[in-house]
Amino acid sequence: MPYRRPTIYLTFAAALAAIVPGSAVAAAPTIQTDAQCLVLANALSNSTKDENAQRSLFAAHFFYLGRLRVEVGNDKLPAAIADAEKVLKPDTASTMMQACGVGVQAAEKAAEDAGKSLHPTPGK
Repeated sequence: MPYRRPTIYLTFAAALAAIVPGSAVAAAPTIQTDAQCLVLANALSNSTKDENAQRSLFAAHFFYLGRLRVEVGNDKLPAAIADAEKVLKPDTASTMMQACGVGVQAAEKAAEDAGKSLHPTPGK
C-alpha cells in the first residue's frame, strides 16, 4: 500500500500525536492498535464513495500514520503495517474502526482545547 502524502499532512499528524499522546484508542494505545487503525482507515477510504466518510477516514489515516511515525519511526513503519494486516479480521473490523474513530475524535478535541487555551476568546 502506498503511504506517500504531502509533507504538511504528515507534519500535522506527528504534531497532533505529540500533543495528545494519551488520547488514542482505548486506555493504553499500542503500536499494533495504531497500525490496525491506519490500515483500516486506508482500506475503507479506498472503498467508499461517500465524500464525508472519505474526509473522516483521511483524517484518521494521517492521525494514525503520524502516531506510528513517532512510535516506530520510518524504518519500522512497513513492518508494523504488515503485522497489522495479518491480525485484522473482517468480523472485528467494524468494532475496531469505531474505536479508532473515538481515538481521532479525542485527539481533535484535545487539539481544539489546546488551541483555545493558546488563543482565548476576547472578553472572557
